[in-house]
Amino acid sequence: MVSLKPLLTTVYLSIILPLAVISSTYLFLYPLWHQCSFPDVAPSGPISATQPKLAPFRLLTLADPQIEGDTRLIRIKLRMPAGSWRDIPDALQAKDWTRLRKVTGETLDRAVLWGMYAQKWVDIWGNDLYLAHIFRTMYWWTKPSHVTVLGDLLSSHWIGDEEFYRRARRFYNVIFRGMEKVECDENGVFTAEGVDWSKKVMNVVGNHDVGYAGDMTKERIARFSDAFGNPNYIWEWTPPGPPENFTYPPPPPGSDEDAETDRTPPVLRIIVLNSLALDKPLWDSSLADASFDLVNHSLKTKLPSTHQGTLLLTHIPFYKPAGVCTDGPSFDYYTSNFGSGVKSQNHLSDTNTQLLLGIFGMPSGTTDMSLRRKTKGLVLTGHDHPGCDVWHYWAEQNPGEPQTTGEWSVLEFANKPRMDEGLRKAAARGALGNGGEDYTFEGVREVTVRSMMGEFGGNVGLLSVWFDWDRMDWRFEYGTCELGVQHLWWGTYITLFIAVIGGVVVGGWHLVGATLGRTREVPMEKKTQ
Repeated sequence: MVSLKPLLTTVYLSIILPLAVISSTYLFLYPLWHQCSFPDVAPSGPISATQPKLAPFRLLTLADPQIEGDTRLIRIKLRMPAGSWRDIPDALQAKDWTRLRKVTGETLDRAVLWGMYAQKWVDIWGNDLYLAHIFRTMYWWTKPSHVTVLGDLLSSHWIGDEEFYRRARRFYNVIFRGMEKVECDENGVFTAEGVDWSKKVMNVVGNHDVGYAGDMTKERIARFSDAFGNPNYIWEWTPPGPPENFTYPPPPPGSDEDAETDRTPPVLRIIVLNSLALDKPLWDSSLADASFDLVNHSLKTKLPSTHQGTLLLTHIPFYKPAGVCTDGPSFDYYTSNFGSGVKSQNHLSDTNTQLLLGIFGMPSGTTDMSLRRKTKGLVLTGHDHPGCDVWHYWAEQNPGEPQTTGEWSVLEFANKPRMDEGLRKAAARGALGNGGEDYTFEGVREVTVRSMMGEFGGNVGLLSVWFDWDRMDWRFEYGTCELGVQHLWWGTYITLFIAVIGGVVVGGWHLVGATLGRTREVPMEKKTQ
C-alpha cells in the first residue's frame, strides 16, 4: 500500500509547485514573455550612435475598462423572496404543510440568490484587481511618458451620484492607483508647464460614462468633469531640440528661388474630444457647443507646416463602411416622446467624420513623394471592443493638382484586427504591396484600441511619437500587448493559494514527522566486554 505522505509530497513538488511558479512568472512578467515595448524610434537617415532608441512621447493607451458596481448586485437582491429559515419551525409546529413547502422553497431560492450575489461581488472585486494588474505591470515595464483611457471608464451612465463617485474612487485608488485626472481651465485649453504627465491620465468621455447624445445631460457631464477631467481640451507638447550639428534642409525642389526653408518649431497637438455631442439630435443641444468650439479651434490653429503634428483622442470611431471593422455604421434614435435623440451609434456620421479629418489638414495635391509622405497625424478611438486599424485618405479626382476640397474614403486593410503587425504597419502607411513607405494615398491613420476587459484579452496600446529631424515631420508607431483572458489571472492566484496551503501542509507534515522521529530515538551506549 502506497504511503499517503510520499504521494502528496510527489504531487506537490512535481505538479502543484511547478504550475504555481510557471503561471505566476507569466502573470507578473507577461510583457517580457510577449516582448512588449513601445515601438523604437526608426530614423529615416543613416543610423547614428547618438540616435535615441526610445521615443520621447510614449502613450500608454487603454480602452473601455467599464467598471461595474452595485447595479447588478441590487438586481439580484430585488429578486430575493421574503421567506426565511426562521419561519420553518413555526410551520412545523402548526402542521401547516402548505406554508412549510412555500417557506422552504422561498428559503432555498434566497440561498441560491445569495450565492449568486456573493459570486458577482467576488467577480467585481477580482475584475478590479485584474485591470489594476494590467495597468500596474505595463506601467512598470514600459515606463510611459503619458497615459490615456479612451472612454467607457464605467459600465453605466444610469447610476446615481453616490455609486458614480464610489466607482470613481475605485478607478483612482485600485485600478489606476497613483494617477490623477488632467486639470484644465474653463475654456478647455490646457497648459502643460510644470506637470508630471507620467502621473496624469487623460480620460476620454464615453457613452457609458455620460450617455449618447439622446441621454447626455449637463449633470452627467458635470460629474464626469469633476471626477475624471474636462471632456474637451487641447494642449501642445514640444519635442526635444534638434540633434547636435543639425542644419535645416534646403527648400523643396521646384519651389520659388526666394522660398525659405520651413523653420516652424515642431509641436504636437493633443486633442481630447467629446465626440458623443457631435451628432444630433441631442437631449440638450447646448452640450454640443464645447465640442464644436474645440473642433473649430483645432481647425483654426492647424498650420500648413508638417512640423505640426496632431493626435486626436476620442471615443466614437470615425465613419467606415460595413465590413471594415467588427462594428459597421449604425444609428438608433429615441422616439419623439423621449426627445428623438441619438440612442446609440457605432460610428460618427460621415459628415462629422469629414469635419474631424479636416483638423489634420488637406492633401498636398503633389506627385512629389518626398512631400506626399508627410504624416498628417493619428486618431485613437475606443468603443469598438475588438479593435480596428484603418487608413482614412483622400480619393483625388485630379491627381497632381492642389485641392481645397476632397472626397474622403476609407482603405480597408484590417478585417482581422489581430493580423500580422508588419502587414498592419505596411498597409497603414499606404505601401499597398509596393514594398516600401510611399504614402501613395495621403491621409490619417485611425486605431480603434482593443478593450482592456478580460473578454478581449486585457489589451494595452503602445504609441510612440517623435519628430523625425531627418524627414522634418512627425512619426507615429503603434503596438499592442495582451495579458490574456481574466481566467489566467484567477487561475494563477488560485494555483498560488493552493501552493501555499499545500506547502504548509506538506512541510508541516514532514516537520512533525522529523520531530517525532527524533524524540523516539534511543541513544546507543557503547558496550564493552
